[in-house]
Amino acid sequence: MVISGSLINVGAFFAAIITPIFRSWSCLGEDNCYPLAFGIPMILMLLSIILFISGSFWYKKPKPQGNILSDVFKVIRVG
Repeated sequence: MVISGSLINVGAFFAAIITPIFRSWSCLGEDNCYPLAFGIPMILMLLSIILFISGSFWYKKPKPQGNILSDVFKVIRVG
């Protein structure tokens, strides 16, 4: 999980740097290119969702056992 959190932070760092650069380019007859600045992150997010869903075949999906609501209250009580 440390790697996942680190990758999220690295992605946010590069997005903060690259998005203003894409916005500063001119496109579609405008001085600023907001479609490019927000379109590329949207495409990358859709790609990540597609990859996530396509991998669901390999996920382990155990059936719930016992009373889940009582387990939640036990965790809250201990916390």
